[in-house]
Amino acid sequence: MTRSSRSIRAALVALAMMGAAHLAAAQSADAQLQQGVGSDVPAPAAPAPGGAPPEPPLPPGASVPLAAPSPPAAPPAAEPIPPAPPVVAPLVVAPPVAAPPAPVPPSVASPATASWDNVERVVTMGDLHGDYPKFVAMAQSAGLIDNRGDWIGGRTHFVQLGDIPDRGDETRKILDHLMRLEPQAKAAGGHIHALIGNHEAMNITGDLRYVSPGEYRAFVDLASARKRDAYFREVVRAIREGRGPGKSRVVDDAFRDEWERKHPLGFVEHRQAWATDGQYGRWIASHDAVIRINDTLYMHAGIGPAFPDAPREVINEAVRAALQSRPVPAFADILDHPEGPLWYRGFAINAETVESAHLASLLARHGVSRVVVGHTKRAAMVLPRFGGRVILTDIAVPAGYSDPHAFLVQENGALHAVHRGRRVPLDFSPTADPCGYFSAVAALDPPNAPTKRIVANCGAPGPANVAPASGTGQ
Repeated sequence: MTRSSRSIRAALVALAMMGAAHLAAAQSADAQLQQGVGSDVPAPAAPAPGGAPPEPPLPPGASVPLAAPSPPAAPPAAEPIPPAPPVVAPLVVAPPVAAPPAPVPPSVASPATASWDNVERVVTMGDLHGDYPKFVAMAQSAGLIDNRGDWIGGRTHFVQLGDIPDRGDETRKILDHLMRLEPQAKAAGGHIHALIGNHEAMNITGDLRYVSPGEYRAFVDLASARKRDAYFREVVRAIREGRGPGKSRVVDDAFRDEWERKHPLGFVEHRQAWATDGQYGRWIASHDAVIRINDTLYMHAGIGPAFPDAPREVINEAVRAALQSRPVPAFADILDHPEGPLWYRGFAINAETVESAHLASLLARHGVSRVVVGHTKRAAMVLPRFGGRVILTDIAVPAGYSDPHAFLVQENGALHAVHRGRRVPLDFSPTADPCGYFSAVAALDPPNAPTKRIVANCGAPGPANVAPASGTGQ
């Protein structure tokens, strides 16, 4: 047997050892889906001793109330902000030629503490979920890549907040493109920050509930049928030798048909690529879950009260260690804890009055002015909350509504969203109109777009009507 043959056999044996367990997990996932579990939830797990159980998922299409933006520095007894005027505020577009900025000191990187200072320009995109054309369109709109897909972003730092895989079919294309861009950006003085989201962790650890058929098909080659047959033989051997939870299964034609349905062509290659020593698993595990750039904290979901004092470097090492099946004892459940950096939804769905104290503590702990997250779809726009101290970038796209390809940019300290290719300033100064940003975004959207409801309710007493496209998790 050649060294290559031994390597393939070893990989297949490793896959076979988890084959019966995977079958049981797939059956459990199928049962959940048949019961109508449509939102993105961690795999079922017992709550940590003394800890609260995970929050129940919201039903698909549920509307989560959004508190009106908190005016910065408003006194506690201030009167409610008056409703926005009926005339939509005009979009302020940056002039095509701007005066050259004052000299900026070279950016200072501290990778050990996941922090970067003096960065002139940061482009941030939320969840992509296998939508390669969307990624390319936004990267070109942001001036990150040319029409050949090569880096032209110079010293820009590009932050992708995680959840590249699942649901869509072209995850491989996005990952391959980012892996190609990473050295190009570094050579130009820029940086690619591909943060770890819950779906990256799910793919690495084998929770495949949201992998689309197209993602498996992307791995199919001329040898796929032979590899799957070899894998099946190893699974059957494990069952007959009494290993794993499927040891009592009868291996017949019906079993084979069911097994092939749950393990389509490309499955073996997908699992090899997402292993911690595989092409994608290894690359993803080399990145961070939480970073600081200038005065902003970036992460996929958020950090809840269960992780209040953990430094960034501790969180990042705990996530990487857990992905590699060697969890840090103090944070053994960090990949699926509902208050961990890959899953927490409090900044997106909790009332601002409830969440403000925790948010203030987190900002002070990390020495930042704001948190930028993805993970939870709340509106069809980049959505500020807590007076701009939280910015949500996972964009909801309701049925019948075209994707606005919205993302966030921080340039020389100033923030703006890009919505349908147009710049919309985000101004959180005490004198700024809290509803002006919403009006400017809505002016770019077609009639009856969901953003119009936000404008209509902005500043009015009570919560604004912001409906996610499909539950809160995508």
